[in-house]
Amino acid sequence: MMYQKIKILSMNFLLDIIKFFTYGLYVRKSIEILKEELKQENLRVKDAFIFHSLLPPLYEKEVMQIFHKSPDGINWHDGICVVKKDGKGIIFKVEEESKPHFKNWIEVARPFVFTLIEISAYNYINNEIMALINEIAETDRIEDIYDHITVRIARILKADLAVFTLYDSANNMVYAVGPGYNLTPEQVNIFRFKLEGNSIARVAMENRKSYFTNDAFNDPYIKKKFVKYFNVKHVICSPIFVFGSPFGFIYIARHPEKEPFMDEEVELLDYINSHISLLLRFLKSLDGFRKRSEALVNLDKAGRLIVAEMDIGRVFDLIVSVATELFNADACSLMLQQENEKIFRIVSASGLSEKYRASHYLTLEEVLRVKDEHYKGKPIFIKNFSDVIERDRDLIGREGIVSVLSVPILVDEEIYGILNLYSKKEVRYDEESFDILEAFALEVSIAIKNAELYEKAVRTTSSIIKVLSELESQKDSYTMNHSENVARLAVRIGIKMGLSEDEIDALYKAGLLHDIGKVIVEKQILRKPGPLGEEERKEMEEHPVIGARIISHIKGLEKASEIVLHHHERYDGKGYPYRLKGEEIPLCARILTVADSIEAMMSERPYRPSMSLEQIIEELKREKGKQFDPKVVDVAINLLMPGK
Repeated sequence: MMYQKIKILSMNFLLDIIKFFTYGLYVRKSIEILKEELKQENLRVKDAFIFHSLLPPLYEKEVMQIFHKSPDGINWHDGICVVKKDGKGIIFKVEEESKPHFKNWIEVARPFVFTLIEISAYNYINNEIMALINEIAETDRIEDIYDHITVRIARILKADLAVFTLYDSANNMVYAVGPGYNLTPEQVNIFRFKLEGNSIARVAMENRKSYFTNDAFNDPYIKKKFVKYFNVKHVICSPIFVFGSPFGFIYIARHPEKEPFMDEEVELLDYINSHISLLLRFLKSLDGFRKRSEALVNLDKAGRLIVAEMDIGRVFDLIVSVATELFNADACSLMLQQENEKIFRIVSASGLSEKYRASHYLTLEEVLRVKDEHYKGKPIFIKNFSDVIERDRDLIGREGIVSVLSVPILVDEEIYGILNLYSKKEVRYDEESFDILEAFALEVSIAIKNAELYEKAVRTTSSIIKVLSELESQKDSYTMNHSENVARLAVRIGIKMGLSEDEIDALYKAGLLHDIGKVIVEKQILRKPGPLGEEERKEMEEHPVIGARIISHIKGLEKASEIVLHHHERYDGKGYPYRLKGEEIPLCARILTVADSIEAMMSERPYRPSMSLEQIIEELKREKGKQFDPKVVDVAINLLMPGK
């Protein structure tokens, strides 16, 4: 019971990682959003169908035939628009009255459409992986876990046959674990053979990636008797490595009449296998820990503490702190390979002098030599540390270090760093300590990968903001520097008003994107020198709603979208879109309103010249309590005064 509970807890770590990728929507939901956006352009489509080699065939035969018969490019078939490239694309059933305008829209929107297709495909895949992890978390027997993996992968890749095999390194044998996918017990039993040099399994294992062929009968690495027996033409053999060593293979096949495997499908299988490898590492570790539940619970708590941290620097410090306490070490260090150097240096430590931290290092050659000589999938215990690193013998002696227990931190099967537990007295470690440290190293690798992915996501969000901001400026040249200026001024006001770090971040992003909704407003309205007509005004007043909707779908911009939505509300309740009044309007939106107005007054517009500083301050005072929040105005005027 305790083992099962611990296994489910450990699987949750993996779920957290996968959820990090899966922040989009399902395929049909993507289509609904697309149709809704088309409505905003006054375009109406009856339906839309996304095609991608990674997606299951969801549609009626007629629709699929139209798509497959269409060449690459944009094609029309009696009101049906097919947008296709490299075997993927989308079909729109366009309403007759929308057809002329739709032709113009699709020419411009083609890059967006293909981005949506890729997002839809990988959302589907990531949700399939999450479903697989959920199945495994609720499974007791290891044989059933292999079956879940096989069936799920077979369905994702639309295979006719599939089987999971294990590799027995002692006897150099490969053997299947049933029942497989669409295989009889007799067929499963055939998968038992020596791993010979001319087999697809041997090639896949040596290259550490999937081997595939779409002409199995003529492939030099596949035995013809297997091709005839299973009636297959398209075959993939994908290796699985656990703790850096070959664990087994997944065989996937399609019958001759089926579509050949595409490169991206094979790449996808390698991507899925990286997650399966991680799963099996957990299972292999946990299977040996049945009698050590108490130690595992402590390890689980420590791992959760580290994985929950997102700042990469704090992750390093937390790893060292937790490891020191968990293993009762006299000192501890985390060493990472320096960028563009073949040297590992200490990035975080406890119980060590500043001189040791700054001076001690390991060369890549030393690390690889020790790994080759001593590392067998378990931590390395060096009884006399100074004998191994003679270069630092005096430094090690002055530090009082006698022995060290080290474990490599592997990220994507590469040595990312080394975790060292130092003893200043003679100590003996039992097998249990080795196993727990190895499991801890796995938790550490996940935490580091998680933090790196988070930082990458932050950078990606920043790139998206930049692209959207540039898109906004292309629609209206006036906004080219306006948004950046508004964002900076809003942040200055927000800091003066004591906003939190998260609020300042959301305010800055909202400042950059506050007018993104204007991409749907006609240029002649944006640049009109005189007053707007009733319909023109209504269209202009929609831009905060559209802008908020656009950025609300982007992870990391949820708070910014609320600010964008309300930045044209007035303090007296006469603004838009919802006529909110006073403190009903979020404070960040009230700040952005003032910053936006100040920057607008400073800029030359089509209908008036720029205003002087005195005129701007006078206008702020005149609208204080009407258009603007009085407290925000007071702070803004103070910042505008010379010398501020």
